[in-house]
Parts: sequence; C-alpha cells; structure tokens
Amino acid sequence: MSEPTLDFVIEKIAARISSAVLSSLAPHQFHAEGKLSYSEAEAAELLGIPRHVLKGVRERGEIMPRRVGKSYRYGRQMLLDFAEGKRNEN
Repeated sequence: MSEPTLDFVIEKIAARISSAVLSSLAPHQFHAEGKLSYSEAEAAELLGIPRHVLKGVRERGEIMPRRVGKSYRYGRQMLLDFAEGKRNEN
C-alpha cells in the first residue's frame, strides 16, 4: 500500500480543522432569531480569532462585510462560509 500524498494529508487536516471550528461555534448564536449580522468584535469572537486577525482578513478582501457608518457588519452566512474555508470570490 502506498503512502498518502502530502496534498491528501493537508486536505484531511484542513477538513478536520474546519469541522472543529464549526463545531466549536455556538450554533445558537448563529441562529438567534433576528440576528442577521454581527459587529467586527462579535464576528471575531464567533470565529474564535482575535479582532486584528479578522481586520486583516477583511483588508485582504477574503471576507467582505457591509460598511455601516464607521463600522462593519458581518452576515451570518458570510461567517459560516468563511469558517468552512470559502473565500470571497468578488
């Protein structure tokens, strides 16, 4: 039996990390009635990353929140897609 390729191993690790992140997110927070968007601080907390990391992701265009006044709002589906490894394609 041949050994798995490095790409295969990386893909499996990425899938497990994604699964772990999604399972650690509080589902009730994403599915709370009426809560369609989150502030940058709330979004970072839900994703389990520091706020400055989320800001960097936003500035690189990997996630595209809505600008409301001086703040940003992150949609529920946007955060779920990001946590699953999907990036903005615009």
